[in-house]
Amino acid sequence: MTRTLAVLIGLVVARCAGAAGAAVWTCDQRTEIFTGQAYLVTARCTAAGNYSSGGDAPPNPGMDLCNSSARHPTAVFVTSAVNLGAGQAYVAVFDLAGGKFVLATSGASPGPGSPLIQLAPGPIDGAVLRTLSVCQ
Repeated sequence: MTRTLAVLIGLVVARCAGAAGAAVWTCDQRTEIFTGQAYLVTARCTAAGNYSSGGDAPPNPGMDLCNSSARHPTAVFVTSAVNLGAGQAYVAVFDLAGGKFVLATSGASPGPGSPLIQLAPGPIDGAVLRTLSVCQ
């Protein structure tokens, strides 16, 4: 019982510590096209802070990805994320269900057939990606 309680407390502390340092995504250079049924919006998003396990959400997905707080993304296509200052690049996706940018990189032994792994929590200041969102 004591060990179980210690493990639970450790998980709660780790979760809270990870949440405190979440990356903040700032999206600008938004351009939209109305197709008659949906809006197509492109944006450039820049990260500041530390990547969190499970990814990080833009502060206002409607405004950041759809150019209006009244809209919501129904599909988001993302380029790779590049951090020129750190000389790193990541495969990026947008988790529509969770509303977060998730970053992946090669494992410890990169090579043919090696799977991508989610980026470990840590600094991603200056990472930039571009999005194309379908919004309604």
